[in-house]
Amino acid sequence: MKKIFLVTIFLITNFILISFSKRNIHVSGRYVPELAAVDEEVIAFMKRWKIPGGAVALVKDGKIVYSRGFGKADENVYTQADHLFRIASLSKPITSAAIMKLVEEGKISTDSKVFGEQGILAGKYGKIKDPRITKITVRDLLQHTAGWDRDGGACGDPMFDCKNISQCMNISTLPDPETIIRYMMRKDLDFEPGSNYAYSNFGYTVLGRIIEKISGMKYEEYVKQCILKPAGITSMQLAGNLYCDRKDNEVMYYDLNGKQLVSSVCEPGKKAPHPYGGFNIEAMDAHGGWIASAADLAKFISSIEGSQTAKRILNKGSVKNMLLPSEANPNYAMGWFVNPRGSYWHTGCLVGSSAMMAHINNGISWVILFNAYPDSDNYFKELDRLMWNALAKVHSWPE
Repeated sequence: MKKIFLVTIFLITNFILISFSKRNIHVSGRYVPELAAVDEEVIAFMKRWKIPGGAVALVKDGKIVYSRGFGKADENVYTQADHLFRIASLSKPITSAAIMKLVEEGKISTDSKVFGEQGILAGKYGKIKDPRITKITVRDLLQHTAGWDRDGGACGDPMFDCKNISQCMNISTLPDPETIIRYMMRKDLDFEPGSNYAYSNFGYTVLGRIIEKISGMKYEEYVKQCILKPAGITSMQLAGNLYCDRKDNEVMYYDLNGKQLVSSVCEPGKKAPHPYGGFNIEAMDAHGGWIASAADLAKFISSIEGSQTAKRILNKGSVKNMLLPSEANPNYAMGWFVNPRGSYWHTGCLVGSSAMMAHINNGISWVILFNAYPDSDNYFKELDRLMWNALAKVHSWPE
């Protein structure tokens, strides 16, 4: 019965996507006349890329001035502004903020070693094959300079290699983050820590375990209590793997790439829609596992900057350090992409979801969440231009 249910969901999804571009896109949430251009640009973008549903929030000087839902959250449900979406790598700035809070409290340093006899995680993950691993610092993990290269390295991205890791570690279940770390301790690094930049989901998985070790709390619990709650965020949580694991008010995810059902990593021998079994999001907590509403993330990014209406979750010194570009990559700091103009942002994607949040130096921030990801080289370039195009048409702001 479960397989029939999944196939039914897949067929319904295909029908929705085929007919989607022929319908008008429903918009929910308070209409803001001054920001009508945002509505227009988002609708045009979704039609062009055939995206079923999305949510957008916009912040001006620390205040949320726009929060709307677009299209479909599920087969028969219109997206509301408060619907929850998988945010993929937008999880990294959240993990970075949690680490910087521990640094701010004097519990660790960004120069602290992570592995080896003097490391924060000393002795926790078995014998280390490559002695260079003991040189890795917290800063290296935050800046993607720890030595793992998911694109050109020998191990690829272990966060998407569940079947192989389970076999190598001789376990019958999906590997959790700690099992994945033990597996990677048996492998060589791809380059000397600190010498190069290579985007690493795995590095942020390690940061999640550092948070647990230092705080004595589970990663999700610490982030909720010490980062999200002070920012006024109460609905964010970690995602589940399967369709039946969806949280209350969470959208459905759509595979736009036309693939048939894939082999499920969650239920061996069974097939599943790619967003619901094609990968193990439950092991991606600290690098890609959160679900959030657009307004949740608008509150988060406002609390990084701070204002009269948004309480800071980090002091100014911590924020300055967090946004300082690395020596290996002038466009990446600690959990954020940055530029010399003072803007910072992050993007994220998984099959079935894509997201972006950004802050620019004139006090404007935005969050865009979609329940699909068109796998195209131009997609994120156009997603970035979406809000710039809209803002160019805004001549006054709502009070």
